[in-house]
Amino acid sequence: PEVAGIKVRCKHQLKPGDELTINYVDLALGRRARRAMLKRAYNFWCECQRCAFEGDDAYSCTECKLLSPSIDNPNPNLTNG
Repeated sequence: PEVAGIKVRCKHQLKPGDELTINYVDLALGRRARRAMLKRAYNFWCECQRCAFEGDDAYSCTECKLLSPSIDNPNPNLTNG
């Protein structure tokens, strides 16, 4: 008989005790947007490594803080260098 549960496919070999996580939101979103969506939808403030890293505001320039809509369609106003 089949046991109730879920099946997970991984890109690399897992060891017993390895942590598995699920993305609840699009990781291409900036940190603020991801956290706001998680707070609204699931009522928690994410403290994962990615959300805790202040430099992770997807596609933002670390110098001028302007956001680029995507890698394929960059913001031409971002500073160069």
